[in-house]
Amino acid sequence: MKTKIKNRFFTHPLLMLVALILAFIIWLVVTNVSDYKISKTIRDLPVSQENGDAILKSGKVYNVTDGETTSIIVKGPRSVVENLSANDFIATADLSKLSVTNTAEIKVTAVDSKVTGQISIDVVDSMMSLSIENQAEASLPVKVYTTGEVADGYALGTPSTTPNIVTVRGPESVLDTITEVRAVVDVSNLTSQYVMKTSLSCTDAYGVAVDKVNVTLSVTDVTVTIPVYPLKEVPVEVSTIGKPADGYDVRSINYNPETIEVAGDEETLAKIKSIKINNVDISGATETVEQNVQLASFLPEGAYLADSNSVIAISVDIEKQVDRKFTLALNDVSMVNQSTKYDYELSFEKGSEITVTGFADIINRMVAEDLAAHVDVSKLEPGEHRMDLEFKDSDDYKVTSDVKVKITVSEKKDEE
Repeated sequence: MKTKIKNRFFTHPLLMLVALILAFIIWLVVTNVSDYKISKTIRDLPVSQENGDAILKSGKVYNVTDGETTSIIVKGPRSVVENLSANDFIATADLSKLSVTNTAEIKVTAVDSKVTGQISIDVVDSMMSLSIENQAEASLPVKVYTTGEVADGYALGTPSTTPNIVTVRGPESVLDTITEVRAVVDVSNLTSQYVMKTSLSCTDAYGVAVDKVNVTLSVTDVTVTIPVYPLKEVPVEVSTIGKPADGYDVRSINYNPETIEVAGDEETLAKIKSIKINNVDISGATETVEQNVQLASFLPEGAYLADSNSVIAISVDIEKQVDRKFTLALNDVSMVNQSTKYDYELSFEKGSEITVTGFADIINRMVAEDLAAHVDVSKLEPGEHRMDLEFKDSDDYKVTSDVKVKITVSEKKDEE
């Protein structure tokens, strides 16, 4: 009896239909429980611009003021949504369909078309905003900046670029901020001329890079030539022109630095023995004359300063001079280059007083012997001779009066 009931259950059409429906319901419930719907927010999705040429062809340029990235909310089965990222979507804005407020709708689609039918996408930031203005252009010189240091004993020459001027085009508001086009080159450990291609960047007055979106350059890179020269240390020599006021003279000339490093090719450096500064004017001066001189203007052609900003500080001490009188004694005068064949006798012809002009602190502590008064008798023959006394050369004083002496020369007598 039980067997008949069991067989009737599995063969009864209505019961089988009910069982099938129940199985489907159970499967549906299990499926929904394990793969329920979720939502996920994806941020910073880049938005690409389409048909921007439509604006450029009208002679205008544009900048994106808002909407370069967007966020989306994705809804769908957990098994699909939880593995999605920004890389699985494409966001675009068609710039040929701008509104009157210069905005374009941002549309987002899934990369994989199979995913599209399983999810819904809500764009959070749905509009891209533009600023549209006239295009402008400017011609700017290329300025070279270097990083690093050349090898010891070498210095950089003046860099040059080809081309040396580029044309910059872009929105008026952006071009107004661009003050310089830069080429940056690394010169670390160089010992000879360096030539390379490098890209260009635009900077503002503060040296901050300007975003080159919708800004174009007539060339994208330039050829930079960096001369590198050996160094040579040479002395500096300073001289003056003109004369101080009457009664004054140059006490000393002081300057710093006393040596500088010069760069150039070997042939040029071999010819440089010193750097002569010869235009310090002291005409009519009664006190110290001070000048700061740019050394670059005194270099020969083909030579460069290791430090392009080298300045020499010069101080010329001008001091008043005083007079002092000295009375010479005969033993203060020497006769030099005497012959062994002759006898010599010296006498003052019209007195022995002399005047010495110089700086007070020096001549006030002098004695007559310091003047080293002398007369050269090497060319004198027997007889009487009248000659001027000579004195030791000095930068600190000078003898301003003449003293004449009489020299009597006679043959030596033979001795028994």
